[in-house]
Amino acid sequence: MSSIRLNPNAALDDAKQIDRIVEDIDSEMRELNQVINNTIPDGIRTDWSERVKSNWVSYYNDSIPEAMSAMKNSAVNLRLAVEQALQYSKK
Repeated sequence: MSSIRLNPNAALDDAKQIDRIVEDIDSEMRELNQVINNTIPDGIRTDWSERVKSNWVSYYNDSIPEAMSAMKNSAVNLRLAVEQALQYSKK
């Protein structure tokens, strides 16, 4: 049986980096959403603008929140793994 070695500080630092990355992406995506909405306001009726706006709304409301949630869960899981490993090592 092999043992697992874990550097708790490094793992927790990684979780913090994931949190920062998620915050940065979230901020940038909100800014991009605002730019797109200002550039292609409601009321502009061209095939191109309707297609771009529709694709963006779908992507921004579906894909991005799903990806952000998965990244947040990675940080949570990493913290939980550290916590459980530390508890196990005390036994």
